[in-house]
Amino acid sequence: MRPIPVTTGELDTVLQSHTTRVVPPGEWPAPIQKIPRVTQLWAWPLPTSAGTVRSDGTTFGGAVGVIQTIRETTQGSPAWKVDRWYYRIIAGRVYRLGPFKEGLPHYTDHLPGWPLRG
Repeated sequence: MRPIPVTTGELDTVLQSHTTRVVPPGEWPAPIQKIPRVTQLWAWPLPTSAGTVRSDGTTFGGAVGVIQTIRETTQGSPAWKVDRWYYRIIAGRVYRLGPFKEGLPHYTDHLPGWPLRG
């Protein structure tokens, strides 16, 4: 998966609360705004001790934050699709990698309560 360069402002959206938060649609990164049927975007920073990511057969270090989209599917069931993108800093530049299909089940009918409380 090729890292996509992004602005530091996009990373600031992920890191600003220092905890997991629902990101209002007006703050979503432009590529996420183009994905159809996204209903929620969650973001959270990663502690430096958790900066190595192993997902979808990919391993990389230096991850500093995460965004996770939850969107409605078109087929009705399962009802939701979940994807994650990771942020990392390489030589002083910010990059986004993803989507990764991990965390919650990639397709699911049953979301835990936290995505529904946003």
